Amino acid sequence: MLTQSSLSEIASTVGKASIATEQIAQASVQQAEGIRQILAGTDQMNMVTKRAAANAEESAAAAQELTSQAESLNGMVGRFSLSETSHNTRVAETPRPLAARGSTPSREGRELAVW
Repeated sequence: MLTQSSLSEIASTVGKASIATEQIAQASVQQAEGIRQILAGTDQMNMVTKRAAANAEESAAAAQELTSQAESLNGMVGRFSLSETSHNTRVAETPRPLAARGSTPSREGRELAVW
């Protein structure tokens, strides 16, 4: 009977080991899926990082081009000079027809609109 008891004990231990092995296999499958998801997330972050770097390079190039254009425009505008009298010159007013409704002549003979 000792042999039968020993064999039963061995069978029980083998059954427990089999269950443990099955659980380890299932956990390995779950871990592999988790690793695949992590890799996919890492790949997506890598793509976003590359796009951000490319956008930063484009922005830097555009800023450099705008700076160059601003300097060029500044040089062109710098060629113009304004005399002191030009600051005091009044802008000509747009003439309005005298028959315009609600208009009244001013003291200087220009028409004033009444609102």
